[in-house]
Amino acid sequence: MRQVDKGQASGEAKFRVSALVRSVGLHKRDDLRFIFHQFLEASSDNILPSSPDLKISARGQLIDLVNPFLMVHSKDESDCKRETFFEKDQNFARISHPSNTEDINLILVLSPYTLAVIKDDVALENLVHIFDLSFQNTFQWKGISVNSSKIEDGVGGIRDKIRLNSDYKDGELFLATITGHQAMTIEQYISITGIDPVMKYAVQKYYDPNLHWLHKKETFSTFLNKEREYFTAPSL
Repeated sequence: MRQVDKGQASGEAKFRVSALVRSVGLHKRDDLRFIFHQFLEASSDNILPSSPDLKISARGQLIDLVNPFLMVHSKDESDCKRETFFEKDQNFARISHPSNTEDINLILVLSPYTLAVIKDDVALENLVHIFDLSFQNTFQWKGISVNSSKIEDGVGGIRDKIRLNSDYKDGELFLATITGHQAMTIEQYISITGIDPVMKYAVQKYYDPNLHWLHKKETFSTFLNKEREYFTAPSL
């Protein structure tokens, strides 16, 4: 892939993250589970179905940022109150890559108001939530930087190339503001991206080598149908 405009490279990187959100447990509408779906390219208006070329550059290697473990924290939690880079009501995100593991964590830190809006959306069956992330060098720790540019995708199109760079040898932590949030139904998301998020989640869960023993007594088709029912069942 060839970079088409080196002048576009900058100390800021923007992209989106989409997640499935569903209520957890009987009669517990306040308990929400967030399931990472995919990264999407940033856009000022419409949702783009394409994903950026997104990698962490650290420890002398490029690490694909494809399927991080997603967590959501409330800004009321004590460990989130200590962040000094952001305003009191500013939603923000962290991407971390501990040095002793291959895992990559994506943490969304959301205000009580945003969490309340998400709960209302879930009750209306708007189960796909999309967050706009903006990484800037101005609020990264020393030794951490970001840059973005445009590259050819090899099939006649252009996509974003984003690098999250670290000089550290014992783990990385990248910070971003969350500048936007929107929600839609699963059907609306499929019509825009052509990707079925429930299917993707079911495939990952069913064929996870650490969990497959739980489902070996049923076919994937049966398991998928159960997941679809779970995501379409009315909130209790």
